Amino acid sequence: MDIEGHSFFRLFEAETAAKLLKLTETRVFPNKTVLFSEGDPPEFIYLVIRGRVDLDKETSPGTFMPIAVLEADTYFGEFGVIDGTGRSARAITRTELHAAVIPRDAFIQFMMGSPGSVSIRIMRHIIDNVRNIDRLWLEEVVRKEKISMVGEMANSILHDIKGSLTIIQMAAELMNDVHDDEETIEYCGIITNQIDRMQSMAQEVLNFSRGDANLDRAPANVRLLLEKFRQSNDDFARQAGVALTIDVPDLVIEIDSHKIERALQNLFRNAVESMETKGGEIRISAQEFPDYIEIALRDNGSGIPEEIQERLFEPFVSHGKQGGTGLGMSITKSVIDAHQGRLSFETGPDGTTFYLHLPKANVINRLRSADTVTV
Repeated sequence: MDIEGHSFFRLFEAETAAKLLKLTETRVFPNKTVLFSEGDPPEFIYLVIRGRVDLDKETSPGTFMPIAVLEADTYFGEFGVIDGTGRSARAITRTELHAAVIPRDAFIQFMMGSPGSVSIRIMRHIIDNVRNIDRLWLEEVVRKEKISMVGEMANSILHDIKGSLTIIQMAAELMNDVHDDEETIEYCGIITNQIDRMQSMAQEVLNFSRGDANLDRAPANVRLLLEKFRQSNDDFARQAGVALTIDVPDLVIEIDSHKIERALQNLFRNAVESMETKGGEIRISAQEFPDYIEIALRDNGSGIPEEIQERLFEPFVSHGKQGGTGLGMSITKSVIDAHQGRLSFETGPDGTTFYLHLPKANVINRLRSADTVTV
């Protein structure tokens, strides 16, 4: 869009808007730029032309609660510019941002010489914004309460089943020691892996409810990681009538393998559940780009319903599922965010593709032989 057509200028008569337009300066801000922090002196009003900005408040050191997402044809920063107090929130870009800025002093001088009707329109906008932020704040409080309740439930479940799982695991290990045939060893391995997974799933929900995003990074070969993932999911895929294909080169990257595997597990389970009939296909691939490596999970299911696409990564968002907490996609995104990566998707009636982008800065090297790396 052109700056002349921005909604901010519709608050003014044409002649007045033209004068105000002369005060603006167009700028480009890189992704993850902090435009201002809470308490900073107000310098500009920002008019978003293209890109995305998040407004959030720091609830604890290093933890921010979102209060607004702003995209093209929106504006922000007028609160502080008008009342002259420090910023009440942080503004951070989430994409490359193209915006126009209006300096505070120039805007205040402009408003002083404008008709009273202009001030009334500005005040109406501010009141609408305050009401919207109050609504978002309340929704966030309710969301945190729900997550806290799920965390308490996960803690209780983890405590109650820990003893039983330990007994099952010991029995599997004993069987493995007594019977050394390949079939017994294979099935005992499956039992042990699934117990580890159950404990990991409960711990994952517990960590998410606590906001724990700590990573246990170590070098991991992506192909070996996904081969192990395939082995763990072969039976589930076969019973669901889904063909799982892995096409991944020997890339080594420093990640938390368990958390990335759980993120893929959530995506895989959702993909299988999207298959309305048997005969579905899921393909996981990986490739290297200049700044990152990409892991893609593609399915030929019915696609993600349009009504939840924009809120897919929010907690408790689900569609047509009989069970689950609705936290799977939120947990997956939190894992990728903790790796300073990016999770995105493309969807349509012929299927869905999820893209996991992990920063290239973490890639150690490309190996010719996967046998030289232990995962």
